[in-house]
Parts: sequence; C-alpha cells; structure tokens
Amino acid sequence: MPPVNPTPPNNPTLPISPILSQMANAQVSLRQSQLLLVENEMFGIHQRLGEVKNGEKGNVWVRNVNSREKLTALSTGESSTSGFKQNVHTLQIGADAAVSDNFRIGGFIGRSQANVDFNDHNGDGKVKSNSIGLYAAYLADNGIYLDNIVKYSRLKSESDHTEKRHYNAYTLSSELGKQFKLANNWTITPQVQLAWTHIQGKNNEDSLSSIYSRAGVRVAKGFTLANGWNLQPYAEINGITSRHNNSKIHYANGALNVEDSRGRFESTIGLNAGIANHRIGLEVSRADGKRYDKPYQIQAVYRYQW
Repeated sequence: MPPVNPTPPNNPTLPISPILSQMANAQVSLRQSQLLLVENEMFGIHQRLGEVKNGEKGNVWVRNVNSREKLTALSTGESSTSGFKQNVHTLQIGADAAVSDNFRIGGFIGRSQANVDFNDHNGDGKVKSNSIGLYAAYLADNGIYLDNIVKYSRLKSESDHTEKRHYNAYTLSSELGKQFKLANNWTITPQVQLAWTHIQGKNNEDSLSSIYSRAGVRVAKGFTLANGWNLQPYAEINGITSRHNNSKIHYANGALNVEDSRGRFESTIGLNAGIANHRIGLEVSRADGKRYDKPYQIQAVYRYQW
C-alpha cells in the first residue's frame, strides 16, 4: 500500500448552522467595529478644521469624543451575526500653523477605544487605536475650501472568544465645501467628504478597503456679547454611506462576509464660543440608518490660537 501524504494544516472549520459560533461572530463583528472606529475619527478632524478658517497664525487643540453605536444583525454566509453595541471614546491632540493667508498645515496624534458588546450573551470585545496624522487646509477668498488628511492607525482587537490581533490601517480623506456669508452674521456651508480606508488582514482574514462618503450642510449664526465673548450656535445635517470591498473571513469549509454599515443620516447641534485667544466647542449629534444607529455622540473641543 503506497504511503499517504500528510494533510497540510488549514483554516478552522466553520460550523454549518443558522447561528454562528461565538468565535466566528466575534471575528466578523470586530472587523466591522474596527472600520467604524477608524472612519469616525476622520469626521471630527474635518469638523475641527472648519473652525480655524479665521486668519489666526497658529493653533493648539484638544478634542474629546464619547459616543454609542449600534450595528444590527447582518447575514453572512448561510448564517447571521448577533449585531453589536459599542461605546467609543476618542482623544486627539494637534497643532497647525498658517503658511500663507489661505493655506495652513498641521498634525495630530490620537487614541481611541471601542468597548464592544456582541448582544445576546455572546460576550464582549475591545478595539484600540493609536493614530498619527497630517492635514492641510486651503481657504480661497471666495469661501471655497479644501481639507486633506492622511492618517495611520495601529489597531489592536481582542474578545472573550478570539486572540489578540494587531493591524495597520491607513486613511486618506478630503473635504470640499464653500462658506456663504449672509446678512446678520448668518453662514451656510454645503460640504462633501470622500475618504478611503485600508485595514490589513491577519491569518484567515482578508484585508478590508472602504470608501466613505458624506454630503451635508451646516447653518450657523454668530453673536458678539458685551463682555467680549463671541458665540456661534450651529446645526448640521449629513447623509453618509460606507461601502467596502468583498472582505471575508475564511474557514476550512466556507467563508463569512464582513458586511458594511451602508447609509445613514446624521444630525448635529453645537456651540462654539471664544474670548481672547481661547476657543471652546460643545456638540451633540446622532445618526440613524437601516443597519447602523448612533444614539448619541458628545464632542468637546478646546483650542488656543495666536
């Protein structure tokens, strides 16, 4: 009888069941959580750039964000994930300087963490992000502006059912808009954003590349008080969509899709206030979609300018 060649090792077996194993559910959900975390970091940077187009020579700033997000149960393969909820905390610190009257450059560092609940007693997970980025902002005399950001993130994911894994993530993002100045210190600013994110794969995971797009409008009203404070309440609404490549997690007898969050609408109210060289901002927002909901996001910003 001829010798039998040994069978090479392969990926773990995927249980054939309408209900995913807790390990498979955690793997898919953590990939979805990673992308949400990286994408959400960018929106706040673009917002912050929108606050500094006032002719100052330099800025140092700090931004703190806390939010809660929900992703519904989504089909994958012949099964369905449990969906998840996550509480997200982000802290970013940055600085920038004017190169000319219309152009400025800057950089930032940041740390984010998502505490993930996989629903229905499926355990918990965690995603951490340490990031560094550069940005450039151009504001024309007619109110048209262009912001560009490049960011690198080092991610770490873990859960009750999966091992620790580290990932490199890269993001390029641009926002184009125009500020229209109206009577009585009213402004209206339509804006569009397009971002590309790539998160590397590990072991049985494909890499994940995403296109994030946003279109919206901000309406603001400026006030100057007798004591020297400048106030600017504002409201904003955005339509957002996120679509990525056909990323999968592979097992010996099948593969699971990492479904995207698709579209949602986001509404925001906030207040910027300043006196002398100090600027503070407070903002509350929420987002609603078929697959994704963000019941709340609270953002606080402090900026020192000269």
